[in-house]
Amino acid sequence: MKDFLEICGAEIRFPSLPVWHGPQESPGMGPLLPLSLGQDSMGYFRQTTPIETRREIVEAYGNESYVHFTLPPGLSDWANRLGRTQIKFILENGDFCAGAGVLEIGGGSGLVSAEIAHEFETAKPVVIDPALRKCSDQEIEIITDYFPSRQLSQRTFDRVLSFNCLEHVDDPYSFLTEIHRSLRQGGRAILSFPDTERQFESGDLNVVSHEHLSYFDRESALNLLRSAGLEPVAFDSHEDSLWIAAEKTDLPAQKLHKIRETGSLVKAGNAFRDSVARGQELVISHLERGKLVGFHGATNGLNSFLHSTNIHSDRIICFDGDISKKGKYLPAALQPIRHCSDESYKQVSVIFVSAMTYFGEIVADGRTKYGLSGDVFVPLFERLIQ
Repeated sequence: MKDFLEICGAEIRFPSLPVWHGPQESPGMGPLLPLSLGQDSMGYFRQTTPIETRREIVEAYGNESYVHFTLPPGLSDWANRLGRTQIKFILENGDFCAGAGVLEIGGGSGLVSAEIAHEFETAKPVVIDPALRKCSDQEIEIITDYFPSRQLSQRTFDRVLSFNCLEHVDDPYSFLTEIHRSLRQGGRAILSFPDTERQFESGDLNVVSHEHLSYFDRESALNLLRSAGLEPVAFDSHEDSLWIAAEKTDLPAQKLHKIRETGSLVKAGNAFRDSVARGQELVISHLERGKLVGFHGATNGLNSFLHSTNIHSDRIICFDGDISKKGKYLPAALQPIRHCSDESYKQVSVIFVSAMTYFGEIVADGRTKYGLSGDVFVPLFERLIQ
């Protein structure tokens, strides 16, 4: 395996990783860029990739041709499932009242805001998103811009929603203090973003992406929110995501700096090395015996794994439970993606689960829906036990 990762002091550097834009219409690797990670003084991990590269990634969100890292609700069955999860958390923790003013940041399709407006009879929601140019629901005001925006500088809201945005911004502290400014007294922010603790500890390569500029665990997320004057009143973590409802309080006099354990990024780098080396050994051992190998999860982590290990074979089949990916290609793979209902799902000798967040669910579905033994499923990303 080529040296896909370097540990330089307290920094992790990936000299060349694929830029993930999701499955595509034909095979073939797209852009490759370096990616490096360091630790912010407030406790979270952040990209230290050159500023020009980070700026290029962020500016791409405003292009009409931009492809979402994760499709917003309304654009696929899987995206709708995520949308239902968002709406459920809002319903349970939003503490809405009729006529409340709502701002959704990075609304994608506008579906979540539309649902909330209809459920609570709120004021006309405002959705700000650089890629959203129209919405089927006429009761939504669309601002095609990045947050914060001068178009919102004189406006305040009772509720601010932000799902899968915080990890994409280069300065999450400033982003949250602008949410604080946008909230009326007694207002509440409802946010969700990745919980990366398990992934960094286990060496799950899915966690690393050029689009994700900041990486949080529970402690660093709560520290950052409180530094921005947002006091959590409801908290949940599941499926490698943090879900937080936070009320506006007075801004503290200064940022609440919190350094993680010394060497935590170095440990993460070693976990990636162990995990990828183990996965490579297992996959190659099956291929060398002439076996048909399956992967479940057409993810950025699998794409990075295949690129980093230089494993390419027409005896590799990638499966996914999202029907919208069927027939498309993972850039680093040779065969098109198949839905897991395909008959070949039962014919492969092993199924390496690349979508590690949903490992338990994938194994359970394999048993109940497709009659497979649980032994056929193997985690792709799992750190070697010393």
